[in-house]
Amino acid sequence: SVQWPDPLDRILQSMAVLAFDIDRLEVSCFMGLAATINFSIRLFMVLGLFEVLLIIHLLMVFLRFDREFWAKRSILYGSTGTLFITILVPIMTTVIAPLQCHKHPNGLSTIWSYP
Repeated sequence: SVQWPDPLDRILQSMAVLAFDIDRLEVSCFMGLAATINFSIRLFMVLGLFEVLLIIHLLMVFLRFDREFWAKRSILYGSTGTLFITILVPIMTTVIAPLQCHKHPNGLSTIWSYP
């Protein structure tokens, strides 16, 4: 692996969370997670981001714009589109992860992400 200098290494490690790589969070140290649970958590993290965005939007419209939800829906649409484009590559990487196989010398195959 490539050894990056310290400031860049920390930035790259923090970006792993955007890639939905929960292995970087070392959750398995205190919770033994199976590969299927890990994959499910990655998928639901995407939904969680959109839910957080919706909650923030609802709170802002409720508190600052006198509950004009219909008038401010374009802001929600734009924010959702921006978030989706930002995380499109990590979403696709997560979705196709089960399709990437690793061949072993004994003839068996495992998923590349979870050998």
